[in-house]
Amino acid sequence: RIDGTEIPVITIGHYIAENPQISFIGSNYSNLGRRIGIESEELFEPSGKAYIVISGISGSPNHSNLLNSLMDYYKARGISNFEVFDKSLKENRKSVEEVLLYEKTDCCAVVCLTEEDTIMVLQLVAASSASGRIKILGYGENETVAMYLEKGILSKLVSFNLNKIGRTAMTELFEYRNKGYANSYITADLQVRSAEKK
Repeated sequence: RIDGTEIPVITIGHYIAENPQISFIGSNYSNLGRRIGIESEELFEPSGKAYIVISGISGSPNHSNLLNSLMDYYKARGISNFEVFDKSLKENRKSVEEVLLYEKTDCCAVVCLTEEDTIMVLQLVAASSASGRIKILGYGENETVAMYLEKGILSKLVSFNLNKIGRTAMTELFEYRNKGYANSYITADLQVRSAEKK
């Protein structure tokens, strides 16, 4: 500010140590991976195969942590009939098209670990004849994803409770303003929504 005092900043999403934030609200990616494992396990068929899609994780410790936690959960539960697509978004799109749409496979589930992957998979499945036979667990929160959940193309959606994050951010800002300090790290709450049965 003009008087030399710092503007208090609260960051949301990905933690970056270099940011001069008074508080960070975000995910524990280990817990997120485990929760996605629990929710996705319900979509698996005993004889079917599952595909895990996570684009562009190179250089992202958060996404690596998420994927490792998910793999650990599957291993502990004896789930082994899955394949991971962890290349670029473009390469993963091609893999999803080839494996899920052009082969007449009895795939049972696709687990998307980023919002971009969720939208990409939903668009591919919606534009194909695979729509009824593939269960999709998506991640993220926007109008497009919510529309696919409403239509039943998306089976489950894991996301953060954005309203609660906003309220928490404001609470911490006023705490800092009134008392001179705020909680430096707050874990955001997850929410899981399922498509309505038709």
